[in-house]
Amino acid sequence: MDFLKVTPLQKHSSAIGIMVAFVCALGGTSAGTQRDDMVLAASKGDLPRIKALLAAKADVNARNVHGRTALMEASHNGHLEVVQALLDARADVNVKDSNGGTALMAALALPSTPFEVVRALLDAKADVNAKDSNSKTALMLASGNGFSDEVRALLDANADIEASDCYRMTSLMLAARHGHLEAVRALLAAKANVNANDGHGYTALTLASENGHEKVVRELVAAKANVNADPTALILASRNGHLEVVQVLLDAKADVDARGGDGATSLMEASEDGHQKTVRALIAAGADVNARAGDGGTALMVASAAGQLKVVQMLITARADVNAKMNNGITALMRASLVEVVRALLDAKADVNAKEKGGYTALMYASLYGYVDVARMLLANGAEVNARSNDGKTALGVTGEHFKARAVLLKAGAKP
Repeated sequence: MDFLKVTPLQKHSSAIGIMVAFVCALGGTSAGTQRDDMVLAASKGDLPRIKALLAAKADVNARNVHGRTALMEASHNGHLEVVQALLDARADVNVKDSNGGTALMAALALPSTPFEVVRALLDAKADVNAKDSNSKTALMLASGNGFSDEVRALLDANADIEASDCYRMTSLMLAARHGHLEAVRALLAAKANVNANDGHGYTALTLASENGHEKVVRELVAAKANVNADPTALILASRNGHLEVVQVLLDAKADVDARGGDGATSLMEASEDGHQKTVRALIAAGADVNARAGDGGTALMVASAAGQLKVVQMLITARADVNAKMNNGITALMRASLVEVVRALLDAKADVNAKEKGGYTALMYASLYGYVDVARMLLANGAEVNARSNDGKTALGVTGEHFKARAVLLKAGAKP
């Protein structure tokens, strides 16, 4: 059994083999370890570790799995001293990560990043017009985030003020959309095109109006923004009930009866969503209460369908035509599902037995959808219970499984 004994020489040889294997393994991961250490230390702002790695000749431009370098991470997290150390070690200021972002872009992602970081990158000749995978530039990022000092610095460094991203949004549009007043002022002072659009007609003014940024809207109007660009700022502001913006636009002579792509007016948009103060302001500005959309609908019709009682009453007071018909013959009364709205329309002399092009009446629609209280009110106000549609159907014939509505109709003398 001597062949099973391990001699001292064999032990020594085994130990050497293990040590060689360990050193080889260490050497194989050394570069990767240094790379990861460099990026991680930069993200944490660990200046001593960064200096030690640089002294050990670690690759200053090493990337992590996302293509991010130490300079990007330090810039993103606002670690100025680390940024400066990396720049002094000749870190590539314009290398891009897997999303096309640069260190300068990374520095503009968070409001906590000191301006001095951006200044250091600019002094190191960072490319101010580099674009990421969405075609965004540093100026767009600064503008969209409202970093006005950075916006000015980038403009001073000859950033392209009219560059647009993959959505054709410019820096001014991005600043306006998010309501960043000082950034907007800086861009306007640098002669940004106030009427540039995204290809769908949206401008800085329409974006600011849509989102209710009154002060930005005032600034853009003062800079001669086109208040009637399509889609109009007034329509978008009215749709969202931004009363102060609506008033600014009206004062700037916005066309109160301008139409959107579907023919809807500002009054229709405000009426549908029940923005009472906006509706009142538009009516006071002379909005046509009987204007028609592409389908023939009116403000009263959309307000009735949406159950906006107060708006319905306001429109009736402003002499809206309660018997106007859509292209298919439907009236406001036929579209109403709220009994209080029905009452208001009937009090204003809505024709209870009017028929649309298919011969349906308001009672038939109420029966079809199971609006029991509406059916009762219509019957109490003279609705013909046995009127027939063009295809011979009566209100009773369209009730389906709305058994309560069926009972009301039968009690009123309905016939199959």
